[in-house]
Amino acid sequence: MDLLTPIRGIALAALLAACAPSPDPARSPAPDPARSPAPSPAPEDLDLRLDDGFARAAHVHANGDLALVVERPVHLHTRHGRPDRRILLFDSTGAPRGQVEAAPSRTLLDVAVHPSGEGTVLEAGDDGYHLVRIDRAGARLREVLLVDPAIATDPPLLRDGEPSGPIELHTRDTGRLVADGEGLVVATRTGRHSVVAYRVSAALVVEARTLVVPAHAIYPVGLTGGSYDTFGQLDAHYGVHVARDASGVVYVGVQHARVDSLALVEALSSVFGDVVFGDPDGRDLYVTRIAPDGRRLGVVAVGTAEEDQLYGFRATEDGVLLVGRSEIPDETGTGFEALVARVDGKGVASVQRFDVARGDVAFDAVPVAGGVLVVGASAYVQNPHGASISEEATSFAGVLASSATSLHAELASLPASPRQSQVRFAVPLADGRVLVGGMLDGPGTHSADLDPALLRARGFVTVRALPSR
Repeated sequence: MDLLTPIRGIALAALLAACAPSPDPARSPAPDPARSPAPSPAPEDLDLRLDDGFARAAHVHANGDLALVVERPVHLHTRHGRPDRRILLFDSTGAPRGQVEAAPSRTLLDVAVHPSGEGTVLEAGDDGYHLVRIDRAGARLREVLLVDPAIATDPPLLRDGEPSGPIELHTRDTGRLVADGEGLVVATRTGRHSVVAYRVSAALVVEARTLVVPAHAIYPVGLTGGSYDTFGQLDAHYGVHVARDASGVVYVGVQHARVDSLALVEALSSVFGDVVFGDPDGRDLYVTRIAPDGRRLGVVAVGTAEEDQLYGFRATEDGVLLVGRSEIPDETGTGFEALVARVDGKGVASVQRFDVARGDVAFDAVPVAGGVLVVGASAYVQNPHGASISEEATSFAGVLASSATSLHAELASLPASPRQSQVRFAVPLADGRVLVGGMLDGPGTHSADLDPALLRARGFVTVRALPSR
């Protein structure tokens, strides 16, 4: 039996921080709706298979080029919290254009694609977060280390012995970025466990800084056994998600700390005076809106009466979609339903849970006619008293109508495999189809406990027609 247990070997104080100075509006251009996310052009009928890792995320450029984030499973006891990712670049026919690996001693976290065809990569190292500009073939053009002295000087005063470095101590997978024309927005978690968002120019110069979440205690959690963090559930409470809607409003999403779920709510109240209405136990998801000029517009709690976990974040025309899962404890180990939530530009939230088969988790969602297309994994079992997830899981991708509790139409003929099958992303295309990708033959929590060769996964990327209503 593998239990989810707090790791208290390193003392972590409850920390607080305060708002950053307001940015100079003259350095932050007005939002351009033309730069907002739009349906991507339809590539050729891609049907890719990957032998060394699964497809985690994809970005399709205006000319049909594809930037694919690929991840290899890593062992809990050797590389936990430091994912092994790379970026594969393809043209619209599926022909390879290039590849980007993390720089030595760093971890590749995310990539954004710009209208010019260039991209920006976010990497993490012991010294903090690095932004790397790449060309269409993946060649490195320039890079910069994000330096932010305000992390240590944000009030309240730093206590003796408190960590104040630029990056979270226990996991490197704590930053994300999104394109803003040729610039970008970056959100990261610091060594104080605060979350900070930055607007960055094409020259990789920070133009604005916004404290999103004040520092608070997050105790690392681990398993009493096991070899793989299926779904990334152990790192999820450190995770930071970011999106930008058509008006230029930025959304930053986090979930509660697993051990002290009220720590985040109390920090928001103490520093910002926010009154957050949500689960009395604080086991929710939290979305902060940021104006184009960097002003913090407020935070909203998103969730159910049970524990909610956040795994995906997707901008809409006027808001953001959150996806993950909600736990309804039971003795069969199947008490997880997929979660889809919305926060609009005014901060109004709504939540849906739905069931596919046994345990469910959603990884991505995009608006489509008739509702939202949601993708993820289902039919798994989890230790009802811990966190071990079965080797078996089945992909799903279907349309969820407003107020529905089940999918009413699913994509046809998704690739399938023994062991873990997952759909990790969906990208709508201009011709009405959708690009989807994910994992095949992946490991469960204990697959590689006795045989390291089983710590493997394959990937797929394919184009499918949306189901008719």
